[in-house]
Amino acid sequence: MANGLGKYNISSYIDELVPDHVESKYPDLVNFLKTYALYLERSNQSGFYLNALDIQRDIDFVEDNLLTELQNEIGIAVPRDFATNPRMFYKRLVEFYKSRGTPESITSFFRMIYDDDVETYFPFVDVLIPSDGDWTDQTTAVIANRTGFTPRNTFTISGTPTEITGNNDNGTAAFFDDDIVFVNNTLQTPVTDYTETVYSDTTTKYKLTFTSALTNGDVINTYSTFEKFQANFMMDKRKQKLFFKWLNNKELEFEKDELIENWSTIGNRIKAQLANAIWGKSSMYKVLLENDEIAQEALNHFDDAKSLISQK
Repeated sequence: MANGLGKYNISSYIDELVPDHVESKYPDLVNFLKTYALYLERSNQSGFYLNALDIQRDIDFVEDNLLTELQNEIGIAVPRDFATNPRMFYKRLVEFYKSRGTPESITSFFRMIYDDDVETYFPFVDVLIPSDGDWTDQTTAVIANRTGFTPRNTFTISGTPTEITGNNDNGTAAFFDDDIVFVNNTLQTPVTDYTETVYSDTTTKYKLTFTSALTNGDVINTYSTFEKFQANFMMDKRKQKLFFKWLNNKELEFEKDELIENWSTIGNRIKAQLANAIWGKSSMYKVLLENDEIAQEALNHFDDAKSLISQK
């Protein structure tokens, strides 16, 4: 056989090994020896291992009861009970070791040992890198080329209205906060072409009122920008009340007076998370810096620093 099993079948040599006079006088003894030799050649017996010597170092063919011994040599620190196939694992152990420290090695470790999918998180992702922000003027960028931006609201007009309110085409309630407005592909000018209004019946609502009636089939797209969000979005008392209402609806316990006392910090964190969800971490950090007294004080000394540098 290709793997060496069956090369040394002692039972087949009994007739040659036993003297003729013994074989003739004691046939039962000879049959016993043949039967016993066949027994030894069975799996997990001494004759079997004699035949299997050349495969006991082969991870693909080694017997399961000897696999643990092989594991003690090549992976002594690895638990004996894990989810993946041990033969496959130990064949790839060197490759796995070479990949140590990578996200792939971490996910592979938990998948093979614990049969669990994990998500790797590196703290440096959320570390602020000074001067690494993308300080672009989004308003100018949207007006110049809208292809890289997603509209916050899209309305396909039915009829000839002058007001836009209610739900947008996605079925979500319209929200306007000094948005950039396009009718079809034409930029609209605030006050001249439209006005933005906040009103309330039972809930706060937003609407656009156009100076000229829209046409059936017109497509209205509105874009929010971080600059306008940062300048105009305030966590005022109305939003504070909405936040308290949300906490009550969630049946969460809180000390109202304590939240009011720290509302400046809490409101800043909420605003920062909104910026993160819409524009990413760079915008989130810009909002957080609004409430960072040390950073704000440092900004006041930029001119002093520039003057000192110029004196060298």
